Amino acid sequence: MKVKNELEQRYKNDLANEVTRLREFEVSRIRMEEAARYRDKMESFRTEMEHLHLEKVKELKLREQQAMDRIKGRDSEVEKAAYEHRQKVLKDEELMRYRENDAKKTVEMELYFVKAEKDRMAHSIREYEAKIGDLEQLKLRLEKQKLEDIERFKSEYQR
Repeated sequence: MKVKNELEQRYKNDLANEVTRLREFEVSRIRMEEAARYRDKMESFRTEMEHLHLEKVKELKLREQQAMDRIKGRDSEVEKAAYEHRQKVLKDEELMRYRENDAKKTVEMELYFVKAEKDRMAHSIREYEAKIGDLEQLKLRLEKQKLEDIERFKSEYQR
């Protein structure tokens, strides 16, 4: 009977050890499968990102080339315009002098109007400050009168 119990105990221990080993093996296998799936997803994502990056680089190179072409075209247009401008400068100098004098007159008028507005605003500010001072004196008088009325009321009430 003792031997039978020992054999049953050993059988139970061996069975428990085997079940534990199989569980650990299955967990390890599942982890490795998940890691492989994750690596595959990451590789797919990386490939997709590389592809998108290459497309963006191609697009940017194309844009850069188009911009360079536009710049070259504009450079030639600018050179042509500069030549025409130099030819026109002599005629424009007289017109510029006229406009300059006109601008000076306009600035002088603007300065006159600004000074007049500034003087008017300063006068308004002085008037407002005087009114504020009057209102503050009125407030003090009213507060004093209120205190006197309260004192009078208290003295009448105490009688």
